[in-house]
Amino acid sequence: MRMSQVGVLVILIVILGVAVTVGMLAVKAPDPSEADLSSDTAARSAPRGPGEDTRPGVVTGEVRVFRTDAPAVEVVVRIEGEDAEALTDAQGFFQLRVPPGGGRTVVVEAPEPYAPVVVTGVMVEPGRSASVGTLYLERAFLVKGEVVDGAGRPIGGAEVRVRRSMAEQAPGGPFAWILGLGAERPPLEATTADASGRFTLTKLSPGTYTFEAEAPGFAVGFRPRVIVSPESATKSVRIVLGRGEVLEGTVKNGAEEPIPDARITVVRINERMLQDLEFQPVQAVTDAEGAFSFANLAPGRAGVMVVADGYPIQLGDEVRVGQQRRLDIVL
Repeated sequence: MRMSQVGVLVILIVILGVAVTVGMLAVKAPDPSEADLSSDTAARSAPRGPGEDTRPGVVTGEVRVFRTDAPAVEVVVRIEGEDAEALTDAQGFFQLRVPPGGGRTVVVEAPEPYAPVVVTGVMVEPGRSASVGTLYLERAFLVKGEVVDGAGRPIGGAEVRVRRSMAEQAPGGPFAWILGLGAERPPLEATTADASGRFTLTKLSPGTYTFEAEAPGFAVGFRPRVIVSPESATKSVRIVLGRGEVLEGTVKNGAEEPIPDARITVVRINERMLQDLEFQPVQAVTDAEGAFSFANLAPGRAGVMVVADGYPIQLGDEVRVGQQRRLDIVL
């Protein structure tokens, strides 16, 4: 059955509804890497238009060591993509002044032997404070793997990135990671595979992750739901890459003016999206002429999300990657 633009939008709405329901009904033990985002902060997602309040907001929280609960002192905490950085004080607390906006990412640059902590989907309102609660540092584990093509041949030089699984990544709960889908998702760790396609990661704390790899001429490959634990050093993660397809286009407003710095997120549509609540997004940013280009998409149906400052978030465009090579978007 062909999936229409409305169908794509319905899928995203259904996912949102399922995510909120799961967040309301599920009861689980606290994840030491999760923050406690307040509901009124996580619920605001609309981009801000010209002339609106631009007063900076404040992001606060504390960093502690898991198990001992001791404060982590003089640890660097920063906002991804912003000139905002602070050190935790003697009690482990930090405070950052940040321009208002949605989908901010807080990064705790943990010292060895601990793994870094990344908090996505932080909503910053003008003149208000957004707390990410308590963030816990855990010891990192060693993970090895390999990148190969469909025939099992190694792909040397592939770029490998690791992120928290979407359902875990935004510590405000499932609602927050839906809101943060169009935001940039910085990796917790990245490396380059050697000539034999093998790689080693050393900065991951226990949890569930999505591994992704990229190489010229291939589509971005994903290995979701990889569990990292003390036994990870004895296992190998294999990432298989298929051929890459091209998709290019423009983002303009109703007056045919180009929109620079718009973030385009392409998400493959498949049956497991609803079953696993696991996305595999690939992103690009428009240039000064409003143009964007992907050269690394997997063939098949995909939904498109566009996020641009001053414009409503746009959902619902569907493309058939491999059959369609161009998509022009009007906001």
